[in-house]
Amino acid sequence: MTFWFSLLVSLSALGATCSSLEAPLSERLLTWLRWEINGNHPKFTKPLQLRLRWSLVSAERLQTPMGLHPISALFRSQGHWLWPQHEWNQDDSVPFRKKLIPLESDAWTTASRSVVIRFEDKVYSIKMPTDHPHGPGGEREPEKISLHLDVRMAPLRQALIKEVDQKLGPDPDLRILPEVFVLKDRRSKNGIIVRDISSLDDGFLYLPVFAIPTVGKQIAEQAGVPFDVFWGKHFAEALGRAKAKLALRYGLQFDLPNSQNFLVQLDSAMRPTGVIVLRDISDTRHVKHLSMALDLHKNLSVDAHMNDAVDEVLDPKWWVSVGLFGDLGVPRTTLEKWEELHDRAYIHEFELSLEKSFEPAWWRPRLGILGKSSRMQLLNDFLKSNNSKIVFVKR
Repeated sequence: MTFWFSLLVSLSALGATCSSLEAPLSERLLTWLRWEINGNHPKFTKPLQLRLRWSLVSAERLQTPMGLHPISALFRSQGHWLWPQHEWNQDDSVPFRKKLIPLESDAWTTASRSVVIRFEDKVYSIKMPTDHPHGPGGEREPEKISLHLDVRMAPLRQALIKEVDQKLGPDPDLRILPEVFVLKDRRSKNGIIVRDISSLDDGFLYLPVFAIPTVGKQIAEQAGVPFDVFWGKHFAEALGRAKAKLALRYGLQFDLPNSQNFLVQLDSAMRPTGVIVLRDISDTRHVKHLSMALDLHKNLSVDAHMNDAVDEVLDPKWWVSVGLFGDLGVPRTTLEKWEELHDRAYIHEFELSLEKSFEPAWWRPRLGILGKSSRMQLLNDFLKSNNSKIVFVKR
């Protein structure tokens, strides 16, 4: 089959799906996407939509490390693959940028380089390489060109999550958006990752954590509760618990737990439900001694070999999660108070799971950071010295 005949067939096939790709999103999803853009730091302002471009690539050039999925039908065409290109990318090192075909489709933007599409009855986000994730006039970010590590880790993380969830059952307050399909270039090792986000269209609203300093003020006012008290409970404490549950269930913690990795579920009255949603789970690392205690030795070994990065200690990294909150008007004193709530909730989950207290006998609130640091040190020391004998009462 000639390239040009394949091209004509592919254009016809993809053209038939464009009406599905460009089907309108629900108002709930559009509210989330508006918060993604308008609730973010002003320096990340960008349009709500862009145009996806497409390249036609021979099948033997690509790999599908996670196997096929219903969404793969969007990308397969008569012995070839259709590779999506980010409209705002300007870097020629992105695979197949020079193999564009005359076909485009609409997509919605998020706070990151990922874009959102609807395909048939599902909603997905596609994480793809680009040097300009925040628009052609935005700052160039060359580190966003590569997804080498992400495409390696996505299959490992999803296999682990599936195995653990089958064993333990789902946690009602913790949800992880699944990464379901990977398309990888055999030569450059770069690729794209498709995430199924259909669960965000379940009747609830989802507030990106980075929008708490802006949209969150209105929500607290509507509830009639002071901003610092309201979000101390529904954000700081809830996030601490979610990070601890991620660690206790899967032995994982985020390398950089940025605020865009987390969503707060809200009911129709804009009240937080207690559910925290995690995304970009490929950006996690195993915690060595905890993973050993959880009998995840094989996962730990594969991770160390492929990623060459295993964390030695638990660290919820509060300040990474609120990196730009100060720029958006949240006082340092509020962030410090939230840090205490976040860290206490985090450690308390371990105390419940292990039926052991990590409260130093000399702890007093006035000791502040010193006291909290000591509690975390006690937890890490316990895991390090007892990882082969630990019994988890609750995960």
